[in-house]
Amino acid sequence: MDNSIMNKNIEELKKYYPKIAVTMESYIKDNKITDRAFVDVSVDGNYIAGIVDNGRDWYMNSRYYPEKAAKDWAEQYEKVNYQTLFIILGLANGMYIRELLSKLEDTNIILLYEPNAELLALIIQYVDISDIIRDKRVWLVVGDININLLTEFIVININYSNMRLMEYVSLPSYGKIYV
Repeated sequence: MDNSIMNKNIEELKKYYPKIAVTMESYIKDNKITDRAFVDVSVDGNYIAGIVDNGRDWYMNSRYYPEKAAKDWAEQYEKVNYQTLFIILGLANGMYIRELLSKLEDTNIILLYEPNAELLALIIQYVDISDIIRDKRVWLVVGDININLLTEFIVININYSNMRLMEYVSLPSYGKIYV
């Protein structure tokens, strides 16, 4: 764990998502993280996210070359409409989202839903995701912590002109656990 990374992530959460920040600080301080979420190291040395479900370890990133896997995944979105809205299940270690953001225009918007608050509490201790947290195109919803942001997202961003331009995406392994 790197306290400077954790502090940086918490500070960004406090600015943009205060409810999430309070909850993450509580999870970390009060040691509320169970064995259901874990962080591991890939073969190439990156921190990667995982969930234990039904006695099985599910990795949310590639265990070998997560950066390459994220780049390969994001390539499918190189030519999306400038109005496309993304609803994404899962954050993992942030690599997929970061790669996707690099392909998108300033007008594209992402509703990012991380269903597992424990996993996020672990990730913010190991991985700098402050750039994702502060990106104006990203709306971060975590579990039921700030679920009201979902309604706000719909009211502000979805209209008749872009309803058919929505992309629903589940990051690797999330669909097997949460859908």
